Amino acid sequence: MVTVKWHEQGVSWTYFGSVRGEEIVNASTGIYSDPRFDDLRYKLCDFLNVDDINVTVSEIDKIVCQHAAAAHTNPDIKIAVVGKKSDFDKLLLLIERFRNYESRGSWPIELFEDMPSVWAWLNAE
Repeated sequence: MVTVKWHEQGVSWTYFGSVRGEEIVNASTGIYSDPRFDDLRYKLCDFLNVDDINVTVSEIDKIVCQHAAAAHTNPDIKIAVVGKKSDFDKLLLLIERFRNYESRGSWPIELFEDMPSVWAWLNAE
């Protein structure tokens, strides 16, 4: 399950329970047609309250390709991913795929264990 919340300069997804890759793809894709997308400066993916994450490499690659394309429209976005240490292996796979695309125009992305660290990074210039 996921909830989406728009903020003044960003958007956040809070995931709960068992998360499937399709949910992540759909939640991410859903913002691109929104008129607020052009004004975004950050995307926050909160996995702190998940029981498990079931995402395939193919789904991760789809997300990364969509983000790389969207970065041409709005290059000023940073992505923060926050999760429990026990989920870092799955989340790091996502992060590493993004970092491989950064040189081709994708957004910077970082993984965090807690919200204070997320906000410190997002608010840094």
